[in-house]
Amino acid sequence: MLLAFVVVSPAAIILLSITRLLIVSNYQTTTAIAVASTSGAVTTLLGTLIPLVPVFLPYAAILLLVAAIRYWFTLGADTAGRLLIGSGLCFAATFLVCPTSKSLNEIRERGSVFIPTFRTALLILAALVIISMIVTGILSRGSDDPGLNVFSAFLGTLGLGLGVLLVAFLVVLAIITFYAFPIPQEARRIPEVARKVWLPPEEIGLNEANQRIVGYVLSTADDWFTILREADRTVVRIPSDDIKSRTVCRLGAPEGLPLIKPKQAMIPIVPACDPSLTGPPATSRPPPVSTSPSARGQ
Repeated sequence: MLLAFVVVSPAAIILLSITRLLIVSNYQTTTAIAVASTSGAVTTLLGTLIPLVPVFLPYAAILLLVAAIRYWFTLGADTAGRLLIGSGLCFAATFLVCPTSKSLNEIRERGSVFIPTFRTALLILAALVIISMIVTGILSRGSDDPGLNVFSAFLGTLGLGLGVLLVAFLVVLAIITFYAFPIPQEARRIPEVARKVWLPPEEIGLNEANQRIVGYVLSTADDWFTILREADRTVVRIPSDDIKSRTVCRLGAPEGLPLIKPKQAMIPIVPACDPSLTGPPATSRPPPVSTSPSARGQ
């Protein structure tokens, strides 16, 4: 299956990571290589992939559910059961980590309409199990082990009923997911998330002429700051003595919280970055930038 290949294949993961790294680097291969070599392979790999998880996790849960229902009678109950378990785990992770503008109270109000349906389904399941046991007991009269036949019928009916209930429960979760994570809204987030750097943006003040830039600090080794500048997504190196201040800031609107969260969870208050420093670079003289340590002594 294509989904399994994308999830499991190391080649697919590396290809996805390289693609996002190029998008982050404004499609400049030299910048992408500089970011990867400065941050390290593991940091770059995790940094490029982790921000994508909350965007695609709801879709993965729904796709696994659809695959389980579709292949229930072709691939067998065992394979479909594994897909259902995977779908359930993805739904649980979605509600635990994916940010949304909806609240849990809204979801409870929406989901309350399904409670009577599930109660009715449980009563029907119990009735089917009892009827199956009675019919099997009647038909098993005169057999060598009628008790075993009744028990087998009980397990078979119970397993089938629980499987149907599990599918119905996951379908309800899919409906809640569509409500909490609307596809048009999530689709609009994909380009933004794909270009988003995994490091926090900072407003960096420079000593010369009180200049400031917004960028991402990739490294601070050997008394030099290696920074990915937000305005043009180029890598610059600045001596640490030329750095006057560093302030973490926020680009874009703050992200929401997931549906299921601790009571003390709250959206962090981070000041917005100065928009005049995040657009295309101005025609004025750029901040002091060097590419070799020997430039400090000049």
